[in-house]
Amino acid sequence: MKSVKIAILTNEYPPHIYGGAGVHVEYLSRELARQEGGKHHVNVYCFGEQSDPSGRITVEGVRLDFNFPSQDARHQRLLDTLFETF
Repeated sequence: MKSVKIAILTNEYPPHIYGGAGVHVEYLSRELARQEGGKHHVNVYCFGEQSDPSGRITVEGVRLDFNFPSQDARHQRLLDTLFETF
């Protein structure tokens, strides 16, 4: 089998783990990279400052720099909070 490039988009990835989801993604990405004798490459894109370009698992933190405008100014605070969380 040929090598496969796998991309995972997640909110949590070490060292920024807030619960079980981050732990799950850490173990999942490790096991996916090990399959088929380690032929596959896993790119993990997460929200944070992480950057690890080495090995079979590449981790890259992404930052959402945009403003989602609202029709009503009272809703802007809620939208800002939602987009900061995700």
